[in-house]
Amino acid sequence: ATASAYYINEAGTHVIESMDITVALSAEISQQFDQAQLDAESATNTALLLTNISIALAIATGIIASILLTKMIAKPMHKLEDYVQEITNGNLTIEPITIDSNDEIGHLATAMNEMKATLSNLLFSLSDNAGHLSATSEELMASVEEVHAASEVTLGGAKEGAQSSLAMATAASESAIAMDETATAVQRIAESSQE
Repeated sequence: ATASAYYINEAGTHVIESMDITVALSAEISQQFDQAQLDAESATNTALLLTNISIALAIATGIIASILLTKMIAKPMHKLEDYVQEITNGNLTIEPITIDSNDEIGHLATAMNEMKATLSNLLFSLSDNAGHLSATSEELMASVEEVHAASEVTLGGAKEGAQSSLAMATAASESAIAMDETATAVQRIAESSQE
């Protein structure tokens, strides 16, 4: 009986020790679980804070980038607008516009410079042609005067021929005056646009 009592006593001691260990382990697991929950909440709060900061930074970066992009586009466009307005006002002596970009705005600036050069060349040509037209008009006027003088000489011999010549001379004179006025007007236009 003593051996079985010993074993029962020993087994009871081991059961009590096992229960104490189980209670201690349960308490340790509960404590570690509570700590894991706190750590998870802390990590979640940190991740949420970092996400909010990242979103705020992304929005701020987007706003700054859009402002800079708007300025990069608006400034050359205002410069082009002023350039076109000068040309529209007839100022073809304005310096060519320089926009250092290889995008559509840069291509537009190049095209505007080419258009201004073409207009300048065209007006120079018109002015030169107006000078030639004026010289031709003067020569025609001299011819008309000669025809008129000749018609007056022949007036005594043939009245009908003289009247016809006089009408031709008058028509030629009116044409010469009209051509002279046209040449003067074209020359004035060319001079005013080159100022």
